[in-house]
Amino acid sequence: MLNEASREERMALWMWASFGALLSLQVAVWLLLNGYRFGIFDQSIHLPYLLREMDPSFLRGDVLVDAYTYHPSLFWRLQALFTSLVPVETLYLALHVVSVAAMLAGTAALARALLAREHGPWAALLAPCLVLLSKPTIAAIPMLDPLVLNRTFVLGPHLFALALGIQRRYHAALFIVGLTFLIHPTTSMHVAFLVWLAALADPERRRAALTGTLVCLAAASPLLALMLLNRSFSGVPFPPPPDWILLTRMLLGLHHYPSEWGWYSWMLGLAPLLVLAGALRARRSRPVEIYLVGIAILFVVGTLGAEVLTIPSVLHLHVLQSTRLLSFLAAACGSRWILDTWPAGGHGNARGWAVAVLVTLTQFPIPGLQPVILLVLLGVVLLNPPKRELATRVSPGAILLLTLVLGGIVSGVRRYVLHAPPEFQPRFETLQGARLMHWAREHLPRDAVVAIPPYLTEPLTGFRYGTGRSIVGTLKDGGEVSFSIAFMKDWKERIEALCDCKPFVAPGGGGLALYGVFTLPQVVLDGYRKADAERFRSFATRFGATHAVVEAKGATQPDLPLEYEDDEFKLYRIRP
Repeated sequence: MLNEASREERMALWMWASFGALLSLQVAVWLLLNGYRFGIFDQSIHLPYLLREMDPSFLRGDVLVDAYTYHPSLFWRLQALFTSLVPVETLYLALHVVSVAAMLAGTAALARALLAREHGPWAALLAPCLVLLSKPTIAAIPMLDPLVLNRTFVLGPHLFALALGIQRRYHAALFIVGLTFLIHPTTSMHVAFLVWLAALADPERRRAALTGTLVCLAAASPLLALMLLNRSFSGVPFPPPPDWILLTRMLLGLHHYPSEWGWYSWMLGLAPLLVLAGALRARRSRPVEIYLVGIAILFVVGTLGAEVLTIPSVLHLHVLQSTRLLSFLAAACGSRWILDTWPAGGHGNARGWAVAVLVTLTQFPIPGLQPVILLVLLGVVLLNPPKRELATRVSPGAILLLTLVLGGIVSGVRRYVLHAPPEFQPRFETLQGARLMHWAREHLPRDAVVAIPPYLTEPLTGFRYGTGRSIVGTLKDGGEVSFSIAFMKDWKERIEALCDCKPFVAPGGGGLALYGVFTLPQVVLDGYRKADAERFRSFATRFGATHAVVEAKGATQPDLPLEYEDDEFKLYRIRP
């Protein structure tokens, strides 16, 4: 008995050491495959929020930063506690590594919770290998963004909460969700609903649906109180005005309006659903099935609420973003499906290899082949009989090797075929326009207001953070229109003035979201590039602008004093 106990302890120690080593390797592989960025995309909005937390007077009067109250979170307030000790760039890199590790470990916990003690650790080793490539999901939200956002920081804890729900530890799960609500309320509410639904469907622990909810509310209470105090729910009336509906469809249609999705978006949702169908056919899991019912309910609520009833709160809660969880449930169940079909000898057979390769290929999609892969996987799901006994000996090393090889292939395709390799850019000063922003930070008055090209994704959208100066506006700022009618009206007026055009008009034939992603940015930018001295001076009259930035290749403005120039941008003074 003593020798047997000692053997089990050594085995457990070896397993934990293997998991730790593999997790470290997986974090490194994830970063190599997906890269890391700082200061762009959503961070062009979020980083000014951090600076506002560090200094309540920061850019007071800037319409975007002043709309901060409609974006409730303690994320930036907690960060502000550390910025006096650690540079922001260093802090964010550390937060990103922690987020990636937590996401991978949370996926492992999900897989571990699905299997008995003997085989759960093997699934925990395998499942994170199936989420090493961060793909877009059906609602156009990446599985995990290559930069730090409040939604990326809480993803790992949310996966742990779902794993605890599978283990019927509902109070612990809902307590974690309550804490994450302080960081990102919307996705936390999605997970809280799934765990609550699992508790409600558990006859023996149904009371946890009530008591666990109270635990969750208690953990979330600091931010809930702040939201009530700041009236964070009151930015958009019901029913919303037609302009609000048009702009949210145009700017955020791929997130909130399924009628705007194309066939590719639906295919992104089909891949995890097929893996889940095959895995659950081989071995049912009631908690996972309840989670899927919960996601389906949220999808219906999100679709009806946005498309038919036009309820603003449905957009505020990003209800359709809950579909992102399908990818992680598929990875956990997919790893179990692979183990279910792997033969006892551990060397593989046609059935085991077919399931392993197909599940892996859905996670590492090869351009042009994904429809074929999904069709073959559908055939396996429909024709392959379920097998419910587990192998007594498993060898996931071959599957891990296959996953890493496919990751290398995908990385090579990105780099040499698509010419879009992942970028590792942890420093703001390496961004395009960083020289201009450095000069502006050192030389422009603190109360300067700068008109910059109204970009959507270009690095110069981070001008507020990079310079500490206010701007007239950018297309990227438009992501916040769903939260506030007042901000929407102001922002719309500014963009129309910047381009001297009326770009927010429904295009013929529909396709508002595609118009907003592909056509609108070019229309607005082309209009700005035609601006002359008279239009620039009108920005001073209407919006208090003091300076204007134009691209270096743009037309010279001889009637305006040139204050800065490099091979990327020029900066003119437009108000004495």
